[in-house]
Amino acid sequence: MKSFTFLKQGLKVIAFATPLLVHVSHASAPSGCEFNQPLAIDRVSEHIADRYRGIGSRIEVIFRNERLNGPVDVFPEPPLTIQHVNSGKHCEIDGGVWVRAAVYLSGNEKALLVQEYSGSTDELIIYGTDHCEQRVRIDVTGKRWRVSGSAIHLSERCSDDALCPAETALSVEKYCSSLKGFHQ
Repeated sequence: MKSFTFLKQGLKVIAFATPLLVHVSHASAPSGCEFNQPLAIDRVSEHIADRYRGIGSRIEVIFRNERLNGPVDVFPEPPLTIQHVNSGKHCEIDGGVWVRAAVYLSGNEKALLVQEYSGSTDELIIYGTDHCEQRVRIDVTGKRWRVSGSAIHLSERCSDDALCPAETALSVEKYCSSLKGFHQ
């Protein structure tokens, strides 16, 4: 695989010779706003069957689902609660339907990225973890997407990968670099 690298206005742009990837990354050191893997969301306990949570080192993300039996892939019952483990402070988000496999907590735990959908839209949303403020809403309806570090990669949904248009990488750094936290 051939790659071409050049610097422009503080950004390092790497374009690979395959039709599927164009990656944009900052040349500076990472800020902790990387979303490296989905947060594991598990049932709180057998005795609390309608509550699910994912736990970072300082942040706990809590979902509700009234389905008591069988696998749970989505959380249709608001609110989503973000709680600070040490202080107990929390905030809540009212919203649509959240996808269990698409919940990401940033490395510095200042930002939460979730996939939320309704009947006609599918969006990726980044919230600040201190006050549940919405930082960005990205429409991914009908698109393929993936999260890799501090970038969200988007492309059109298509049936043959070889014929798919190139991915576009959106940096998420600007949406969480200014977030300050209770835990600082």
